Amino acid sequence: ERQYLIKEFIDGPTAAEWLAKGNHDDAVISQLFRLSRKLRRAHLNIDYFPTNFVLSRGKLVYIDYELNLYDPKWGLENWGLYYWANAAGMARYLRSGDAAAINLPPDSGEPLREPFQAQVEKWIEAYGK
Repeated sequence: ERQYLIKEFIDGPTAAEWLAKGNHDDAVISQLFRLSRKLRRAHLNIDYFPTNFVLSRGKLVYIDYELNLYDPKWGLENWGLYYWANAAGMARYLRSGDAAAINLPPDSGEPLREPFQAQVEKWIEAYGK
């Protein structure tokens, strides 16, 4: 018996591509927070890395398969938002694959936090409630 995985094509750039162009649309960030709240209520985390999202007709679509039990360390506010705030680093990472542009240390999977703390706090204040 053969098994198939059928996926729908979602037209649009990845959030990483969008961010790399210097975009930080509040409507998109707001959508990200709404998704995070729904998942947290269900005690779940997804991988908030921007390559795992596509922007299609103004809507943010999660395209990855990763789904884990909620752990605040890996949640949007403590992990994912730092990648979304680092537009220049994301552009460098997409061009070169250089994880040092987005992670500290490069192979850690931990985002660079400075100088993005102020932006992350601003987003949390605006959308995290």
